[in-house]
Amino acid sequence: MDNGVLEPFNPWWKDSKWYLYDFDYSRVRESPYVHRWYPILDKAVKQLFDGKGNYDVLILAGPRRLGKTSLMKKLIENNQNKKRGDFIYLVLDDFEIKKIVKEKGLKHLIMKYINKLKQPVVIIIDEASAIEDWDFHVKNVFDHFTRMGIKFLLIITGSLGIRLIKRASNILGRRGDIPQLSSISNPGIILPYKFSEYAESIRSINKYIRTYGLLQRDIRYKI
Repeated sequence: MDNGVLEPFNPWWKDSKWYLYDFDYSRVRESPYVHRWYPILDKAVKQLFDGKGNYDVLILAGPRRLGKTSLMKKLIENNQNKKRGDFIYLVLDDFEIKKIVKEKGLKHLIMKYINKLKQPVVIIIDEASAIEDWDFHVKNVFDHFTRMGIKFLLIITGSLGIRLIKRASNILGRRGDIPQLSSISNPGIILPYKFSEYAESIRSINKYIRTYGLLQRDIRYKI
């Protein structure tokens, strides 16, 4: 039953232009939705692919419909063709995936694919809190991969809620050595943009702000 279950969620394995056909993602990929977390995650992935770390784990929590999935897909789009690593993406609230994980475990599902991919590998587990004991499955993957010497980054996302935050505490003792993540709190909290942050993320507005020095205190006071 679990043969091929992840292929539909990982179109980049076969098609480098996958983002053109992902309707939900293609609508937002050119808009200023990129969150303040993107530069942090992008640098962490690049450090892993460049051999500047062996493994790590980061949990990102935030309200639904905030753009967590789009953030993950932008990471993949911008790093998939570096030929230095690979990505596995899975959603734990998908019926088939959820059933397999409950019956056989997350490690079983991922190990079906890991040898087919370039290493290091970034494993993105979306909507983790859809499974009650998600932390047990994540710890199992983390411990198994470190024992095997696989270089990896685990990114776990989920809706900001008691189930995710409470069980996240069971992962906190498992951190790795990717430099960019050494000072990042775990779990990290993704919040909506403030209006000022959204405005600054639009290129033309940001250019205007910088050109006229509108971030300088004396100019702001004068205005």
